[in-house]
Amino acid sequence: MGEHLLLVASYISGVVHNLVYGLARTKALLYVGICLAQTTGASGPLLHSAVSRNVDPTEQGRIQGSLAALTALSEAIGPVFINYVYRNWHFFGQGTMFVVAAVLYFLGTIAVYHIPPKTASSSTTQDEESSDSSKEST
Repeated sequence: MGEHLLLVASYISGVVHNLVYGLARTKALLYVGICLAQTTGASGPLLHSAVSRNVDPTEQGRIQGSLAALTALSEAIGPVFINYVYRNWHFFGQGTMFVVAAVLYFLGTIAVYHIPPKTASSSTTQDEESSDSSKEST
């Protein structure tokens, strides 16, 4: 499984585990959600890796700084938004905030799916470089 598919899988895991949290009515389902959440943690480093492959080496500092700024912004706005959802929306009971988080993860899944796999996966890039160099030597 290349980095691109693993990135998409980690976002899908975010969708599923948040839905499980939001709709769970037993402790057993909460434990299932906790297990599923472990795969979601890989999304941050994988996203940084995929984005860094799409810019020049001279732009690495700027892109990593931009990602850090977006992360900080989301960490500031996210809890305020989710608190608003928790207090005002009750479509799925107290789990509505997790269902909303699942929707946000789904939107993120669509976005990361459209990252070109050619530039998002290091194994693909390395394979192409080795095939290009073998073509040049013949």
